[in-house]
Amino acid sequence: RIGLDPTGQYRGVFVKSGGGEDSGIPDGIEKDTIICEIPWELIISPPNYHYHDYGTNCDALHGFYHQFQHGDESKYAPYINYLKNQPDGRIPSEWSAVGKNLLRKILNQDRNVGLPLPPYDALDRFEEEWMKECNGEDTPLARSAFFQFTSRDEDNLMVPFFDMANHSNDQKKLNAILAKPKVVGKPFTMR
Repeated sequence: RIGLDPTGQYRGVFVKSGGGEDSGIPDGIEKDTIICEIPWELIISPPNYHYHDYGTNCDALHGFYHQFQHGDESKYAPYINYLKNQPDGRIPSEWSAVGKNLLRKILNQDRNVGLPLPPYDALDRFEEEWMKECNGEDTPLARSAFFQFTSRDEDNLMVPFFDMANHSNDQKKLNAILAKPKVVGKPFTMR
């Protein structure tokens, strides 16, 4: 069975065994089984989506921020409202200046001694990418949209449900293999 953790203790999508050797019910998910297909019309995509776009682009960021501004009026309102209610501060570029400075010290980025550890430019992505490159505005809503997008997008696509299942290194948890749409209108598939 596939589902969310009913206790709310863990974030993400998990697979629960249907039985085991003695129950006659297969254990786990068979290879190449389609877990889900998310229809294109539920995916928040940039206006000029291209399959081979891998880096974050300004059109995608502005389009997503526009959906955040619409909130309940967005055609993606359930997903947008879910994202707007997620906690802040989960990625280092969202941290306070004091938090970022502490991380820079830990990563040896605060002094010119030796090689610093990565992430080299990740702490200032909002200022560098959103504000300078994309000419974005600095508001709490813009910050929230930017950080939700940059922590959850899949090559400029915001895919409901997939963003809950796409990251896990625990072999007992779901590690999805994705097939993003090669053309506009096709579903996003998880295996």
